[in-house]
Amino acid sequence: MSIFSCFPKREKLIKKPFEIDLSLYEQLEYLSQEVYDASINKLVNVCLENLFITKELNLYIKPRNEKTVARSIILRKSLYDNLIKYRNKYNLSYNKILNIAIRNALIDEGLL
Repeated sequence: MSIFSCFPKREKLIKKPFEIDLSLYEQLEYLSQEVYDASINKLVNVCLENLFITKELNLYIKPRNEKTVARSIILRKSLYDNLIKYRNKYNLSYNKILNIAIRNALIDEGLL
């Protein structure tokens, strides 16, 4: 095993617009700027990767006054393909699946 195997292999990237709950996005900004040496795009990719590994699609009720922010996110093609599969399997929007993935990761991180 290579010392560099902790990094994912290079693959095609897909840029897509998503609507992310503002409170979740602000936590990603904090993690990106203050805690980890990673962009928000990379953090989102890890969130989705974790969701597809754990298969914990925990639905939640969004607070009534929660706003969303529209952001273009760059996803690895394999993650985008899995996002399509989850959308078809669970009949949820891409935005909802992405927000669930981010929320799950933030809960695991102890930020929610």
